[in-house]
Amino acid sequence: MIDRRTFAHASLAGLAGALSACSSTSAPQRWYRLPSEPPTGLAAPPTAAGAAGGALWELAPALPMPELLGRDTLLVEEGAAGIRLLHGHRWAEPLRDALPRLLRNDLALFVPGLWTGPAAPNLPMAGVVQVELLALQGSLPRRQVTVAARWVVTVRASTVPRAYRADETVPWTDATTESLVVAQRLAMWRLAQRIAASLQGG
Repeated sequence: MIDRRTFAHASLAGLAGALSACSSTSAPQRWYRLPSEPPTGLAAPPTAAGAAGGALWELAPALPMPELLGRDTLLVEEGAAGIRLLHGHRWAEPLRDALPRLLRNDLALFVPGLWTGPAAPNLPMAGVVQVELLALQGSLPRRQVTVAARWVVTVRASTVPRAYRADETVPWTDATTESLVVAQRLAMWRLAQRIAASLQGG
């Protein structure tokens, strides 16, 4: 007859061995974030884009983006139409939360007094900017990161909105996951530059 204490020790040892085997075969998790700081070596110009006469721009809070960017796992394009999930490499914060804040912060460096809420009364508002993110994607075959967006600028003094689109590519040379994140950060910075440039002259 097997002693209960001996049986319990044997069961625990077997469970520990099974967990050890599972952990040794599963990929370790690594977590990434898009830095809030400007890309290395870059900064907003001393005289940033702004509306004439000190008027402010209102940035619409919503940033629509592709459902693909809602995944927690990092991914890249592979081949002509394939997507590769980088298992074990995850976003520390969902991009649907990080990207709107990042774009808002970058634009605020280029556009003094950028307003991100409903326009307050008595403030001289130049107009409203609404941005839609179309893509933020790394490509293994092309060794690059692409950002694409379109935005609409509605000037208070005009009833006709102005529509814009930007497609930017950033080199992704060494194909490591960390450099992918760095390239995505640079791509978002360049997008903010393009949007700010479209506001010059009010």
